[in-house]
Amino acid sequence: LEQAYDLRSDLISACTEYGQFLKALVAFSWCLAKIDDDPEHFPFDYNAIWDYQALLCRAAAFDQVSMERLKSLLADYERRMAEINASERNFHEIRMRSALILRDKEMALAARDGIKRTKGDSHSECDACVQNSLILTEAFFGDYKDARKLMQPLLDKKMSCNMVPLRTYGGMINYVYRSGDTELAKRIYKEGIKLIGRKGGFLEQIGNYLIYLSVTDKAEGRKVYEHSLLWALNETEMPWSVFHFHMGAHILFKSLGKTRKTGKMQLPKAFKLYNEEGSYEYKALADYHLGEAQAFAARFDKRNGNTVASDMLNGELARV
Repeated sequence: LEQAYDLRSDLISACTEYGQFLKALVAFSWCLAKIDDDPEHFPFDYNAIWDYQALLCRAAAFDQVSMERLKSLLADYERRMAEINASERNFHEIRMRSALILRDKEMALAARDGIKRTKGDSHSECDACVQNSLILTEAFFGDYKDARKLMQPLLDKKMSCNMVPLRTYGGMINYVYRSGDTELAKRIYKEGIKLIGRKGGFLEQIGNYLIYLSVTDKAEGRKVYEHSLLWALNETEMPWSVFHFHMGAHILFKSLGKTRKTGKMQLPKAFKLYNEEGSYEYKALADYHLGEAQAFAARFDKRNGNTVASDMLNGELARV
């Protein structure tokens, strides 16, 4: 039994790292059951806590996780952390991440206020990750001034980690550009896209960059699209991130199509519209990505029980 537990723990780590979230969730549910059945042999220890946090940070981004299941997981995590006298800040951090995906302002506000009135402990996220969530939350609330102020330590390179400011710049790019701070937008795009490099993934950030490039540098937008399309075709990517990619791609090609009908690109053979000549109609690409974005939005709307995802999509389309 101990060997089975250890093997699943290793599986959870591997699946979390390589995007197999749903498999990791199944394995972790099994481990939680063993923790409850025999806490002396299988304690809710440091490794189990970090596995739980890694899964919960991503859970809302998968529409396959029902709202009932998501709420149950969040409540269970909160209960377990309270039982070991962990700081309340831990579950406020997780709830804020979930709220940003769910676009739930009430949940985000409660989580933000909870973080501000509590201190972290050994189970908390790093300061840079917490700062990133606070920045994106203020932007979500429409308070660009406070979001910009919170960004300063990242811009001054006084606060960072392996995910920040990568996620921050990709999340803030259009807020910054639309505020009129075009020079800062240029800077964070240049630094942000370099941080992504050839790592793969980060499609939510790339989707936001495509929207930005659709109005600032369409040629660069095409290059970013060519470079990242294959990642979007990977079924292990988070659906919420893929949704953003399709939204950004549609807006890019809708914009390109206003001045030219076709363009040459090297796209992967796995792509539905692939052709050997490498000549693509911008309208066809725009229509394809719009259909995909609408399908993902419908999936999240169904899971969430509202029209938040469709509203986000329609809000961006109205700007084109």
